Amino acid sequence: GTVVVNWGEPALNGGTLDHYEVVGDNGAGTQNVTAPTATFGGLANGTTYTFQIRAVTTANGQTLAPSDASVASGTPGRAPELTNMTVTTSGTTVNWSVNFNAHNSGPATCEVFSNNAVVWSGGCQATISGSFGGAYSTTYTMYAQASNSYGGPVPSNTDSARTADPPPPPPTVEVARGRARPADAQCSHASCAYLRITLRNFAPNTQYRVYCHESAEARFGSYLATTDGNGNVTSELCFFGFPGRQVWGEANGIFSTHMTW
Repeated sequence: GTVVVNWGEPALNGGTLDHYEVVGDNGAGTQNVTAPTATFGGLANGTTYTFQIRAVTTANGQTLAPSDASVASGTPGRAPELTNMTVTTSGTTVNWSVNFNAHNSGPATCEVFSNNAVVWSGGCQATISGSFGGAYSTTYTMYAQASNSYGGPVPSNTDSARTADPPPPPPTVEVARGRARPADAQCSHASCAYLRITLRNFAPNTQYRVYCHESAEARFGSYLATTDGNGNVTSELCFFGFPGRQVWGEANGIFSTHMTW
């Protein structure tokens, strides 16, 4: 709220200095001083004021009206301002922007905080924006602050956004040797056992056709299995008894790894 006006002493051309007359516009007022400096207070920050300085002299006992004036201008400085901090997310990417107002007070330094940690710093501009990679299912609360030679740090408003949840794991089919099958005419070898086929991360409460494969005869069996509320189901309906061959399971076009029997 203050402007200090300084000027050089003029040539008085034989006269004697009586005082300097300093006149400011925009309601700054007038001061009569004897030193080449004047301080004007109570001014509006960020507003430019123009001052005219004249030297009033005396000669032969008479006061001489000043003529040519020296002109100077000054702007009382103020702390900067940051507004409209906005945070959005796309997947796990966090995007932010904030607006800056210097209030005609020269350069300023800005810092941007996310969850109380600095994610950006540098010289302030009319609009500052950026992005960074976040984590799934995380809320990021952000604000910025600005400082200049007149004050600060001055904080902006705060805004928050949450990143996306992680995608569900892909559906998988697993195969393993299950319980032994009692020997009978269809499967008399000692290695005869059921294939334990497990479906994971499929649609919940949904019926799927499960296929049993083996390396010599391709598909050798199929049946229907219904997933539980979590999209999982384990079943043992196909049986096998040929050592050295490979077996695997399939459901909804998804295959398990091959297992050597």
